[in-house]
Amino acid sequence: MWFLGPMVPHRSGGVATLALLAVLSGCGEARSAVGEIGACTRCHGLPPETGAHRAHLSGGPLRGPLACVDCHPLVDASNPGHAGAGTDFGWSVLAGSTTRFADGRCTASYCHGATLDGGFNPAPSWSGGAAEASCGACHGLPPGTHPAGAAGRCDACHPTSVGPDGAIDVAGGRHVNGEVGAQVRCDACHGAPPQSGAHARHASRPAALAAY
Repeated sequence: MWFLGPMVPHRSGGVATLALLAVLSGCGEARSAVGEIGACTRCHGLPPETGAHRAHLSGGPLRGPLACVDCHPLVDASNPGHAGAGTDFGWSVLAGSTTRFADGRCTASYCHGATLDGGFNPAPSWSGGAAEASCGACHGLPPGTHPAGAAGRCDACHPTSVGPDGAIDVAGGRHVNGEVGAQVRCDACHGAPPQSGAHARHASRPAALAAY
């Protein structure tokens, strides 16, 4: 484990400690740096209370919790360099290599609909609150590539991630997991057979033709 020296200004260890405390003052909920810094809560809360940290690390109605390393690759209890690295960004395979964070917004991220269409907020604000990632923010309802009859029937094609009531099955872990997960049924968008025109007549084999 890595320890800091005593907090005495005229010693080199103390100077290093004071310098580290100055760096940590911007972390949010900074704690004393004296002693072992391997513990995540030595410098900030877990999760930190700033911005959308809690929403990402605790999970919510759309998916379960993410890991710190999905956005911060240097996070490692055995890596003391993390404390002085500033806001180190690096995106996981799930987030995608196109992800960017600038001006308080996350953009071009798979997690917020970069590969989909029709979402009303694919570049959410880090400090905007829960509404930034509500249902429909990342993709249309349904996405524009879907037939109009799919509206309100997500579970017909995505039964492993959406329930009949339209609620996301967060516990199942299949929503926002990097996979489409579609299981298309014939009656997903219309009846089987459809009730329009002569569909029912064509789909039913008349008794007179049974011998053929």
